[in-house]
Amino acid sequence: MTPLAHAALLLLSLALLAPCGTPDVDAPVEEETPGGERVEASAAPVSASAEAPAGGSAAEVVAPEPVEPPAPAPPPDPVLALEAQSIHAPLTSAVAQRIRAVAARRELRDDVFAKLGGSSVESHAFLHCFSRDDLVDLGGRDDLRETLELFRGGRAGGSNPYRRESVAAGVGWSLRQGLAGRPPRALQEIRETRARWALAFFGGNDVQARDPYTFAERLAKLSDQLERQGVVPVLGAVLPRGDDPEMDVWARRYNRISRSLARALALPYIDFDLAVRDLPHQGLAGDGVHPNVHQVDGRGRPCVFDEVGLTHGQNQRNLRTLEALDRLRRVLAGEEPPDPEPAPLFGGGTADEPLRVATMPFGDRQPYAVLTAQLDGYACEPTREVRTPGEAPGPERVYRVRVEEPTRVLVAGFARRGEARVYLLGDAPDPASCVRFGDAFEVELSPGVHHFVVESMAPARRREDADVVFLLDAAVEDATEG
Repeated sequence: MTPLAHAALLLLSLALLAPCGTPDVDAPVEEETPGGERVEASAAPVSASAEAPAGGSAAEVVAPEPVEPPAPAPPPDPVLALEAQSIHAPLTSAVAQRIRAVAARRELRDDVFAKLGGSSVESHAFLHCFSRDDLVDLGGRDDLRETLELFRGGRAGGSNPYRRESVAAGVGWSLRQGLAGRPPRALQEIRETRARWALAFFGGNDVQARDPYTFAERLAKLSDQLERQGVVPVLGAVLPRGDDPEMDVWARRYNRISRSLARALALPYIDFDLAVRDLPHQGLAGDGVHPNVHQVDGRGRPCVFDEVGLTHGQNQRNLRTLEALDRLRRVLAGEEPPDPEPAPLFGGGTADEPLRVATMPFGDRQPYAVLTAQLDGYACEPTREVRTPGEAPGPERVYRVRVEEPTRVLVAGFARRGEARVYLLGDAPDPASCVRFGDAFEVELSPGVHHFVVESMAPARRREDADVVFLLDAAVEDATEG
């Protein structure tokens, strides 16, 4: 081998023996002290923020600002659906809280109710039979016995509430008569009985006016008057009309309004129409207007709740009323609400975050203070004169619905201490997309997203206790239950 080759081989061997790669930064490094000693020193890197400044102490380490997670995306729009109907509207925690709050306003007789309404309420076939045990057959519903006896022992102006001849019930009476007088007849009955509960079963005669919107306003007014006295109103549907198909349609419209209003006011509601509509003759007497009564040996037995008895309208009304009183008694005594909670709704009711309505019947009541004023200049308004001078533009509450097929709905809006108007907008809460407005109307929604806006027009001097109500329900023609 030549000397040159030997040299190359030697250089290659030295290269292979040399350390390769990045040196270990954690390996100890020897340093020489001023005294000549060798000590190990850490070779770990030091954060620049932890280095001591010249002539000072080490600076504090500043933690980074926390980063807020992004807001969750809103859930998909629910498809508007008709809620499965029940004879008793859901008594949820919201309704229970309302009942207890109203009852806390005044000390009254929890074992007394007042009867308010027309001839079907004034009739001796309505509840009177509960005052005698020999006239009652609960049909095995022994859980109602305690409530039955509680009210039988109540004192209502010299009688028990079952037998009481109410000054707020009469043949042919509508809500107008119930609200008449100083004080109104309904409150006169409360003063005489000190009743905790008010069976406010008007409507059968109100239907003749064919004006469910005015009926809703009056029913809300009556409810407010009762609640201010510490009385819990119990609302109910009117019976079918077997004498006139056209009036039967109007009766159903009134029931759409009243059941939605009960949701808005968080009040108990009995659907008497649902209870009797599938009975023989719809549970009606020969006149097609008043409820019929089960007969035993030629005598009326409206408190017999066996299979045969419950094929009659007045027997159904008596049973369902006793059931409602039982539910209310238990909740006021502190028992848990009997019905499941509804799914929460998304949205704040503003133009930026409309409240997404999922089911009908739907009702919402909000104080003036929570409304927002973001929308104005609705394209469907012909002129500004449609509003009262000095009261516009008003604040609003916005609702969003989505339907997958053509759906006809009934909407209404009204206000306490003022006026209200409902606007139907397109798939965005844009006043330029307005297609319909009014205090109440029926409209067919095409598949897609729609917005309803209820705008308040309360005068400034009345806004402190003003509120606004929005009602939405299926129009009668589209309601699957009839």
